[in-house]
This record gives sequence, C-alpha cells and structure tokens, in this order.
Amino acid sequence: MQYDKNMRVLDNHCHLCFPQPIEETLGAYEALFLQLGIREASLLSCPVCSHNENGYDVTENLKVLYLKDKLNIPIYAYAGFVEHWDDPEKYRAFGCEMLDMGFDGFKSLEGHPKNRRNLGKGLNHPSFSGFFSLLNERKIPMICHVGDPRPNWSLDSAYDGAKELGRVYGPEYPSLEQLYAEMEAVMDSYPNIPFVLAHFYFVSDD
Repeated sequence: MQYDKNMRVLDNHCHLCFPQPIEETLGAYEALFLQLGIREASLLSCPVCSHNENGYDVTENLKVLYLKDKLNIPIYAYAGFVEHWDDPEKYRAFGCEMLDMGFDGFKSLEGHPKNRRNLGKGLNHPSFSGFFSLLNERKIPMICHVGDPRPNWSLDSAYDGAKELGRVYGPEYPSLEQLYAEMEAVMDSYPNIPFVLAHFYFVSDD
C-alpha cells in the first residue's frame, strides 16, 4: 500500500499479550513503528486472554505502563480488568487506581463470546455501574471487543481459521444479538464515554 510518509498515523489497537520478554516486545514495537511511520499508538492490556501463555497475566497492566514510558512516541495506555466482582464500588475503585497510575483509558474483552460465557454477566450488569459512572463523569475512553464474526456461530459457516482456534460458538454461548444488546445498553446509559468498538463491531457480513 502506498501512502504519504508525512501522514499522521495512529495505531489504536496494539496488544501486549505475547509470551516473550518485555524488552523483546519493546524492541519489536520500536522497529514496527519506525518501519510503518506510526506517530502515536494505543497499547491495550488484556490480562485475561488466550494469547497469554497461561491464559492469565496479572502483570500485563504494569507492562503496558512500562512500554508507555520507554517507547519514543506518544503512547495511550489502556488497562484491562484483572479481576471481577459483584460490588460496583470495587469496579469504581479499580478504575480510579488505574487512572491514578497513568492509564488513559480501558480495554474490555468481556464481550468476547468465550469471556462473556465464563464471566456469566454482560457489561450492562449492575455490578459495572460504579466503573462506568466514573468513565462517564471523566469522559474516559474504552475500547470494547464485542462478539466475533457472525459465521462463527455455526460450524457449517465458520471460517476455517476459527475452527482451528476453537472459535465456533454453539448454544452454550451468548448469541451475537445478545452481545450487541448488552453493549448498546451500556452506550445508551453512559453517553459521555467515548467507546471504540474493536474490529468494526464485526458487522462485515452485514
């Protein structure tokens, strides 16, 4: 692809979740940003993620802050949930702590079909109200992964890559429509939050 090398490029969706030493991740991003002419980037923490070697890395938020400090371009750091609670005040306290530490926003994988099934509640659950009220008051951005490609809800239509990765969703998973409804209820309730719906909200089949 040809583009103007002077064009300002912001990569708003960079993940950390790879099982490699943090210094290697730092070097890889430095080389990538230089090669592609990226002037700014958002680093998204996903402490609970299948890409992590053990499916869980409680230090991932700290690693994102480390990279924000070390990379030589402006970095927007997005924190991820490391634990879930029933108490709205615990979510609000978590949000305050992350913002005080230097995070610029938040990343949610709770709308991924597998994570949503395991969590047993959507982002519109009352327990998240304290957290979203905080973001709404301060107009803090949040990047949300909601759903997956629609064909993956049927073994007959699922992409081959999805089958290989175990990303085909049967009746034990929430439907795509349910995931959309939960996300849109949150957006309706908290209109001051700048939400970014990752992967174009998986509407490519529409």
